[in-house]
Amino acid sequence: MEMKRKYFAIFLFLWVFLIIITGCEYKIPQAIWQPQGKGTPNPIISQVDPPRWAFAGVTSIKITGQNFSENVENNSV
Repeated sequence: MEMKRKYFAIFLFLWVFLIIITGCEYKIPQAIWQPQGKGTPNPIISQVDPPRWAFAGVTSIKITGQNFSENVENNSV
């Protein structure tokens, strides 16, 4: 009788486990980027002014180069 209980418990556990696994829905998150989207060329920095150092929050830094966006919000450093 003890063996029947053991097999029944294993069978019940596997049955409940199978129901839980098949009942859960897997949702794939949406992509962060658009794979078909057309990117912009990488910016090329040709000069940084001041060239050696600047005080944080005090000195303005000017970066010049190519392929920067005309819109200032699209440029990040």
